[in-house]
Amino acid sequence: SDTSKFTPPVIPKTGLDVALIKGVLKSNFVFDDLTQTAQALIDAFEIVNYTKDDAIIKQGAPSNYFYIMSSGELLFYADEVNVA
Repeated sequence: SDTSKFTPPVIPKTGLDVALIKGVLKSNFVFDDLTQTAQALIDAFEIVNYTKDDAIIKQGAPSNYFYIMSSGELLFYADEVNVA
């Protein structure tokens, strides 16, 4: 597909949200060389809030997202066994 016409979304967020995203990206080796496109990537992040007992990612299901947890606690299950 032709990605030259792709325009990344710009999702409004607070200054605190931007600072959190920048900090996480800087600390993740995957994004070490990210310079020019960093702002476009940050702009495209969407802030989503979850409540207790929400399933964020289900084992075996496809996921097209990068998650940053700013607060709270998570439980991780593999084959219905709590692993973390």
